[in-house]
Amino acid sequence: MSFFENIFNWGANQTSSAELPDLWPLPLAQLEFIRIDVIQTYSKILTDTLERTVGVPDKLYPLFWDNCLLTESGDGLVTRLAKAMEAKRDLFLYYDEATQVVREATPEEKQLAEDAFKNGKTLKSKVVPVSFSKYIRTDMVKLYSALEHCTVRGLYKSSNLSTAVQYKINDLRASVSLVDQDKAKEQAKVIANSLKKGKDVYLDAKDEIALLEPALDAVKASMQLLNEKRCWYLNLPLCYIAGDSGSTSLADSGDSDAKAIDRGLKSYFFSIVKPVVEALFNVKVSFKTQDLSQIGPAQDLMKTFELTPDQTFLSDDEKTNLVRGLLGLGDKVKGQ
Repeated sequence: MSFFENIFNWGANQTSSAELPDLWPLPLAQLEFIRIDVIQTYSKILTDTLERTVGVPDKLYPLFWDNCLLTESGDGLVTRLAKAMEAKRDLFLYYDEATQVVREATPEEKQLAEDAFKNGKTLKSKVVPVSFSKYIRTDMVKLYSALEHCTVRGLYKSSNLSTAVQYKINDLRASVSLVDQDKAKEQAKVIANSLKKGKDVYLDAKDEIALLEPALDAVKASMQLLNEKRCWYLNLPLCYIAGDSGSTSLADSGDSDAKAIDRGLKSYFFSIVKPVVEALFNVKVSFKTQDLSQIGPAQDLMKTFELTPDQTFLSDDEKTNLVRGLLGLGDKVKGQ
């Protein structure tokens, strides 16, 4: 049953003898398409967020990524989180520091963690409960992934149809009787075999050999709309979702896209990456921006401060905080 049938109960107990066969059905079922698409989307977002995360020891990085070994640690932390986000389920993570393995907690470990949480106690074992049961963003991401499956399915059909050669004989039904239909079929086969071998063929002046062209313009327009809606729910710019720059002007250097990507990934850092990594590995992490557009203005500001050393209006700490604010570093920490 498809994604839409699950939601609206379409097709339940309905049969039709006049139903036509599905020409070239997409090899990937809709629900599986949605699952893979959403998991990969979340994995990419979490991976890029980790690339901007500072404070993770080098020895822990292998725990974030998948590996090909048939072990309980085959899925990395990123994939485990992405799968839980897609399924909107609770996830109990266990970190074994001795063996350097991150896995899902056993039923007994889960129960201890749940009891400790209910009683407001601190659990001694390293079990970190994570919940995405109310992660409603996933519902909308899945909806637009289902619509993308419909678009790709239409493209798949039209692409397969475009490989079929159409031999259009002028007034075929009017000029060929039922008695001579076998002769017409033989002539069509001769023409098809000759074309297959790359040989010349002769046709009537109004006959035509044509290929069906896929309606790519409609597909592009549909994908553009779906990606724009994904941007809204994922809080990321179009260039990140579609893999193409959204710049429309030669004067646009791409700084606005970099700022939007940093702003979007920062929300995933503070809501998912930071709390999970700090709780699981007992480390302190921070977000490192990759937006370098303010380096020039910050340098100009520092030069201005050097040329005007008078502290009548601004103290050294205030000047430092202004520069740090331009660079997205926040206020100066006391003692630094």
